Amino acid sequence: INSWYWNLGDGTIITTSANFTHAYSLRGTYQVKLIATTTEGCKDSVIKPVIVAAYPNTAVSVNGNTTFCQGDSARLTAEYNPVYNYQWRKDNTVITGADSSKYTVQNIAGIYKYNVQVTNTLANCISTSGYTDITINPSPAAPYISTVGALVFCQGDSVVLNVSNIPGYIY
Repeated sequence: INSWYWNLGDGTIITTSANFTHAYSLRGTYQVKLIATTTEGCKDSVIKPVIVAAYPNTAVSVNGNTTFCQGDSARLTAEYNPVYNYQWRKDNTVITGADSSKYTVQNIAGIYKYNVQVTNTLANCISTSGYTDITINPSPAAPYISTVGALVFCQGDSVVLNVSNIPGYIY
């Protein structure tokens, strides 16, 4: 082969080498064309698509509060793309089965850090989100209600209800 003519599909033309490295700055599919010429002037060409995949956007939005009581929940959402795979983590531990763009946080009381790893399956481009801090406050113990009198009575009668005073509770 006497010469090479590469059209890299992004406006770049290379005529100096059979082997080189080229960085594409934008994602997309590029039709790369090579024309090889022999010393006798014979030519042949080939076109190959080059797919440049994007790194996923891993911004996480929260539907609900990041601080809530045990029994409530918050929904974490990453941008959906059908070619992406998702894996949610809690405190750097993979959450089994949490592999969609949305994850609902429901847990026991505590402070947790959630994030998501998103993989663009076109080229295995992986991005990991920052942490979303979630605080789940413990549910209060059910107060004890005592009664003076019958709990079943006729209209116009009454019953006395008492509750023990537990510090921190508002009645």
